[in-house]
Amino acid sequence: MTPKDAFDALHGQELIPLLEGNVDYVSELVERCIENDVPAMLGSSDKSHTYGQLLIREEDGERVMGLLQNTWAEMVAAEGTIEDVSVKQSGEVGEGEELPCPACGTAAPLVQGACSDCGIVLE
Repeated sequence: MTPKDAFDALHGQELIPLLEGNVDYVSELVERCIENDVPAMLGSSDKSHTYGQLLIREEDGERVMGLLQNTWAEMVAAEGTIEDVSVKQSGEVGEGEELPCPACGTAAPLVQGACSDCGIVLE
């Protein structure tokens, strides 16, 4: 998905501001959403344009929250303070079981590094 594809998908749709923060940080989140085929836009939440809003369709909320969880897990893993962030955030997983997708909850083998149900990239 390209930024234009995202704009086209969101044009005329009712959007919700999922979160608000520093415009540079929110811009990165918009890019990450688009890279994972979730249409998103940056909205302005103040006149100085120092804060931005992550604008999405309501039905994409769970997928974006999964992306945010993955972003957080990658940041924590990079610090090396927790050995296996994915297991710690998802709960215990028995032998031979798959971790559930953080976006849709499907517990199935990944397909080319992505959830077999919702398609969110997890590797």
